[in-house]
Amino acid sequence: KLRSTLFNFSDTMRNNNLKLTFRTDLDVAIISADIAALDKILNNVILNAVKYAESQIKIIVTRSTESKIAIRFENDGAEIPAEYREAVFKPFVQYRESSAIQKSGVGIGLPLAKNLAMMHQGDLELADEPRTCFILTLPLKSTETLAGSIKESVAQDLPSDKEIILIADDNKE
Repeated sequence: KLRSTLFNFSDTMRNNNLKLTFRTDLDVAIISADIAALDKILNNVILNAVKYAESQIKIIVTRSTESKIAIRFENDGAEIPAEYREAVFKPFVQYRESSAIQKSGVGIGLPLAKNLAMMHQGDLELADEPRTCFILTLPLKSTETLAGSIKESVAQDLPSDKEIILIADDNKE
């Protein structure tokens, strides 16, 4: 989902001369989330990075704990001062550098993304770093839980003494 959302922003990034760096140390990360909510979270955080970056956006996906994934959204735009770090998550609040060009928006994207992340037992935070970096954490769905739910859904008509192998095709055609 993250890669497809990034692809949706590729033209905008190119038009704004933004360089995107994407890095992950995970082969696969499966989370249990409402797809529409996840889409809103990713779109709002990426849009924020695109709007405020000067030339570069970095997105780094790692496992933060055994049961959580962390996605760092870094950009090289103006740093958000410490006194605004919590305020940017309040509705209708936007930090604007006095010399910055007025950006579109009304200040509901980050609060919405944070609330949706929290509804999924995750969070969205602004890191205490010298650059702008939002960190989205979401719980991973355990492979045992995933395997169990798949086994339950397909095993009804199969003999119980046989191993089950799931082959999934993610090609929509």
